[in-house]
Amino acid sequence: MTVELSWIHFSDLHLNKNKHGWDSHHILRTLLEDMETLSNRIGKPDLIFFTGDLAYGHQVAGLSIDDQFDQAFQFFDQIQQRLRLPKHHFFIVPGNHDVNREERLSTHQAWFDSLSPTEESSTFKVAELISRAGRDWQDLRKPLSNYQAALRRFGYDHLLQDAERLCYGHTLEIQGIRVGVAGLNGVWSCGPLETRGNLRLGADWQTRYLRDRLTTDEAQVTLLLNHHPPGWYAEADSRVLERRIGQFDFFLHGHEHDAWVHPYQQTYCIAAGAAYSRTDKQKQSGYNLTKLEMRDGYLVAGRVFLRTYDPRGEGWVKQVIARTAEDGVFPLIFNQPYLYHLETSGSKLEREKLARSRELRDPLDLVIIIEPRKQPIREFISKGRSELVIGRFKDEPVDIDLTPDLLVSRPHARLTYDLGLWWIEDLGSKRGVLLDDRPIHQGRQVVLPDISLVLGQTTLKLLYKPNAPATGASLEP
Repeated sequence: MTVELSWIHFSDLHLNKNKHGWDSHHILRTLLEDMETLSNRIGKPDLIFFTGDLAYGHQVAGLSIDDQFDQAFQFFDQIQQRLRLPKHHFFIVPGNHDVNREERLSTHQAWFDSLSPTEESSTFKVAELISRAGRDWQDLRKPLSNYQAALRRFGYDHLLQDAERLCYGHTLEIQGIRVGVAGLNGVWSCGPLETRGNLRLGADWQTRYLRDRLTTDEAQVTLLLNHHPPGWYAEADSRVLERRIGQFDFFLHGHEHDAWVHPYQQTYCIAAGAAYSRTDKQKQSGYNLTKLEMRDGYLVAGRVFLRTYDPRGEGWVKQVIARTAEDGVFPLIFNQPYLYHLETSGSKLEREKLARSRELRDPLDLVIIIEPRKQPIREFISKGRSELVIGRFKDEPVDIDLTPDLLVSRPHARLTYDLGLWWIEDLGSKRGVLLDDRPIHQGRQVVLPDISLVLGQTTLKLLYKPNAPATGASLEP
């Protein structure tokens, strides 16, 4: 069974009406409108993630940090109302601007200075401090008391699961999928000497503690939320966090005001741009929406829709990144876990098809039976090639020409041979590709033997050569 899961991820609001630029009201109003419009077009999100910096900071421009939190949570209420999501589907982690630095004592900084940035003994010392949650920890955590009070004041009790440490690990069931969300308290050490490579996290204890919660609940999709990326922590903490990120499917963060998506080990790291950035600054305002496709409980493919504010048109548009997200969409590929699932838990027919395909070694020829509408049936054989472009010939040649089907783009899709299997990829066609009557999205998807593709009004039946019919007029060059 195929289901879809989606969420909105944004960060770094820095809400302070006395400090914001004159453009903030318009940017945030149109942000709400764009979230609603995108959700109506792509599908209502199941979850919302905010990765820190609700406020601008302690007593700035005559506005207390409590007043700033009130502004932020009132904005969050508007988002929930627009998207019709329950509050317990909204997840937040604190950012460095959410720390009340007026509560940070000089003795706190002296304790941080006593820690070695590289020695594992310092990592153990921090982990012991957090796990015991004694008086010393309470003193160090006090600058986050205003943030904690705001969570309680606005009814975000699910984020106070561990009120002593301000971290959480929740598993929700959404459309039959168990989704695990772990939120780190990554800013408890922020103070006057907050520089890259100088922060403390207690990554060893926090990540293990939260991961165990999600494992106990048997989460099938797991997300780790934090404000800072790993490079902002002391070397010993950074190494642990980088290693533990690989135990989650997604790592979401903010802080650097730079939207980006990159794979790390078996994890996708998704950075949110600042939800509000003054138009006279270099950094652009941005957020993203992620949509996943799951099959039989396993991640198969997904897309990250990148959005940015355009000051010239005074609205939100897709964020184009050359060679990465040229249409404003970053593709996510998760084929390997699903292939493992087919091998171990798939139906008898699926396992037979997969085993048959992997028994065959390079070159593994693919036979494609081309069935155009109102045209003679044709046959194409790959003849040892590992890449085939499908489309209509015009300025650039294609390997499989589906002319005169005008509903086929040029180029439309690409078949590639990799890891002992054939894969199909949509090349940004206007009308998409159907794989056994299901639309495929950005990224590669595996093509098992005896499967059908539909491009435009043309059906392609894909057979591995040992199972191919011997008749038919070959179109191979």
